[in-house]
Amino acid sequence: MPKLRVNGHKIHSRAGISVLAALQNQGLWTVRTSVSGKPRGPLCGMGVCYECRCLVDGRVQKSCQVTVQEGMEVETAEGKDSLSSQTLLEEVAEGREQKAEGKKELTLSPHEKNRSSSQAKQFPQGLGLQPSAFCSIPSAFSLLPSTNSLLIIGAGPAGIAAARAASRACQVTLLDDNPRIGGQIWREKEGLKLPENVQVLSGAPITGVLDDKTLLVAGQKLHFERLILATGARELLLPFPGWTLPGVVGAGGLQAMIKSGLDVAGKRIVIAGSGPLLLAVAALAVQKGAQVVRILEQAPPKQLAPFLKSLTASKLLQAAGLGRIAATRYTSNAYVKAALGTEKLEKVQYQSGERTLELECDLLAVGYGLVPNLELAVQLGCRLDQGFVQVDDTGKTSVAHIHAAGEITGIGGLDKALLEGEVAGLAATGQPIFSLVPRLQASHRFVRTLKTAFALRPELQQLADSDTIICRCEDVRLAEVQGHTDWRSAKLHTRLGMGACQGRTCGPICQHLLGFDAPQIRPPLFATPLEDLLLEEQP
Repeated sequence: MPKLRVNGHKIHSRAGISVLAALQNQGLWTVRTSVSGKPRGPLCGMGVCYECRCLVDGRVQKSCQVTVQEGMEVETAEGKDSLSSQTLLEEVAEGREQKAEGKKELTLSPHEKNRSSSQAKQFPQGLGLQPSAFCSIPSAFSLLPSTNSLLIIGAGPAGIAAARAASRACQVTLLDDNPRIGGQIWREKEGLKLPENVQVLSGAPITGVLDDKTLLVAGQKLHFERLILATGARELLLPFPGWTLPGVVGAGGLQAMIKSGLDVAGKRIVIAGSGPLLLAVAALAVQKGAQVVRILEQAPPKQLAPFLKSLTASKLLQAAGLGRIAATRYTSNAYVKAALGTEKLEKVQYQSGERTLELECDLLAVGYGLVPNLELAVQLGCRLDQGFVQVDDTGKTSVAHIHAAGEITGIGGLDKALLEGEVAGLAATGQPIFSLVPRLQASHRFVRTLKTAFALRPELQQLADSDTIICRCEDVRLAEVQGHTDWRSAKLHTRLGMGACQGRTCGPICQHLLGFDAPQIRPPLFATPLEDLLLEEQP
């Protein structure tokens, strides 16, 4: 059982869980303070929102993406008067200056030791980057292949299925920025096996695109001949009064946190939003000993009926396993109006039909479906269609050497992701896919049914009031962006989308609430340490 030092105090943690889970299990839900000094807790649980960032061994890291290790030093907002973003920057800058001046001995990771060699570094050409060191990302690898016959980005179900299929014909490299393969759905799944000719690079964040067949990954060039994108999706989170209180998380976020080691036994949880994910999260929480107080589905029963009729026998059996939860705690035509509390969540106010009700709870998990992670596809020049990567029946995109699979081509769940991954893996390596085409077309019909059944009601656009924060990174409120006609104008006049998550959370919010266009995607893809924007000069 690893021992950590958190805010100067020794704690014991279960091995193999995330640093965030270790903090939460100690009751530390306020990980940082916002730019306006308000307490903030984790939101997405999957490395998108940056709300869980804190100091881990002297580096600013997303605690949901770091696995606990013996002797780690962790510092959160509860260990300082104000662990704001600026404070974190100053901490890091001070530590690096001391390291450079030899005033303070810092322990370097193997990756840092490798980088501290005499090799010179240069700024990459063609990336158009503005140096910006904000959040350090742990480095889990020190050697990348210089050339790959087939590169797959994203090690969730679609990426894994693609790797297995493609490996029958060639050497495959599977890359993911998470510390473990499996994506969000298979985050805790044990025994995920891949063929021997599949090389896995986990914990490998992509910084940007250098040219149509070269990526920049942690300061190193990664070349490829063919590429399959399986970058998945993140949650659509819609704001309402109180949604920034610690204890309010995404529905998928709660699922990810539980799978990463969060102990929810005895916790009173309200799960709300829209989509089949709500029941899956509820089932997992109950399995782990939580008390699911209520499940609030915003869609009315009449709208859900076609979806229920479209379920296959296996899906119906799976749903039947949730029967008790669904029968006693599932309420359709209901949605959260506000989260109430002072320093943390205390109760939830929700609308059910004509009634406005309140429930006391420890956690509120809210998600309104998924939005695709398109940043890399757009930078590589892949054409979009209605907000998703455009592909043909083989998964080929508008760029000849790039295929795509999974949620970035349409939100459809696990079965669709596995099927599309297999098709993309076969097609990208010249193997036949004929027998899979009918199933593929059926999965696309299911996507359309899913979209109709869980279409969001207009009332959700009116939940945020003028004082509700829209951009959690920079504390930009709704009133500040109302009156602007597009994302660019709002960004130029406020700090909307200029924080650590780079608009990944507030961008879809502004599209949904204000009708803004999608945020312009610029490199780097993620907030990146300056050292990872420098190429090591080859000897």
